[in-house]
Amino acid sequence: MVFGEWIPYDAAAPHRKDVCARVDPALYRRLQVMKERLGLRTTAGAWEYVLRAGMAVAEWGEGIGR
Repeated sequence: MVFGEWIPYDAAAPHRKDVCARVDPALYRRLQVMKERLGLRTTAGAWEYVLRAGMAVAEWGEGIGR
């Protein structure tokens, strides 16, 4: 897995930053479904999983065409 195990995303850690995001209700519902599917306890953990996955794809894509 490119972006690591997803279970640690659910753990509290002092180095993590709290943020606020405004999203479409449909996107939030999709996030909740994914959270349940992965067995994560928190929405924050699901967001971190999504962000890391997206960053991995974006970083991988930067290498294409070089």
